[in-house]
Amino acid sequence: MAEPDMDNKAVKEVSDYVSRRKLVIDGEGHLKGRLASVVAKALLLGRVVVVYNCDKICITGKFKRSKLKWFKFWGQRCNVNPARGPFHYRAPKAIFYRCVRGMVPRKTLRGRKAIRNLKVYEGIPPKYAKTTSLVVPCAMRVLNCRPDYKWHTIGKLSSDVGWKYGPVINKLNRKREEKERIALKKKLKIKQLKYISRVQTRRDTSKLEKKIRKTINQAHFKTFDQGYTLKPAAKPKPKKTKASKAAPKIAAK
Repeated sequence: MAEPDMDNKAVKEVSDYVSRRKLVIDGEGHLKGRLASVVAKALLLGRVVVVYNCDKICITGKFKRSKLKWFKFWGQRCNVNPARGPFHYRAPKAIFYRCVRGMVPRKTLRGRKAIRNLKVYEGIPPKYAKTTSLVVPCAMRVLNCRPDYKWHTIGKLSSDVGWKYGPVINKLNRKREEKERIALKKKLKIKQLKYISRVQTRRDTSKLEKKIRKTINQAHFKTFDQGYTLKPAAKPKPKKTKASKAAPKIAAK
């Protein structure tokens, strides 16, 4: 098998992503097949890959055509014993998992170890809500498809073929977004209070510095061999008023 051309932009992006030990990828806005190929390559290189928002992964083409393809697949079964498979998954994460599994030699020891390192989720699980996620540019729909190209999500297809947990996922996402909004407000409020306290402290210190400079300017220093001594400033003489000038002087007897 020929080595891939490393001048290819897509190959470079894949090599950059698979260089990490664990990849947390947000599947929203990605194309199913392109993302699955990058994930499969990372798994075969020994990486742990987490993909969430599988219900928002995109499929190109008309929705009706995708639905007919799925129902055609749904009709396939083993005549001898249908329990042997194939199994027709309806959940978005299972559909994407099956897509990645088809790109991995799962019947070998290497493939079995690789596929165990794949974790897929619908929506955003709480333990990955605050984790920095990645995107794969070579698999993004907006970068690889024309604007007028038809597309739909796996979640829409799954809902039409029997998946019933779409509303539940949307409800959980709304709750998570509301919590994040409240947490962001608290964070901004704390930041604002810290800024106000910092400004107030700076003003207080500037006033204190002015007082210190004033006292230093009023003081007089004299140097001696032993060190420095501080001489207090001379007291100002009282001013004579007009009444004191007009008063007659009485000689002491």
